[in-house]
Amino acid sequence: MWLSDLGLRHDLRTTKFFDLGGAGSRKLGVFVEAFNLFNTANFGGSFSGNARSTNFRQPTDFVPGIGYARQVQLGARLLF
Repeated sequence: MWLSDLGLRHDLRTTKFFDLGGAGSRKLGVFVEAFNLFNTANFGGSFSGNARSTNFRQPTDFVPGIGYARQVQLGARLLF
């Protein structure tokens, strides 16, 4: 979890190892990673600052690297 004045993001990774034999020296690790798990929009400090505008204090952009939509990736690792 990442938390500050700029935003909030929850990430998760889980791994399951499978023994492939060979006296426990060979294993297959399968994992799932989720970024921005709850799909929270993180706008940070990017707001319109013109007080006379109808868009005053409306978000103008996401925080780079953390403000994007939920992402999930799958992977595998072979240990030998």
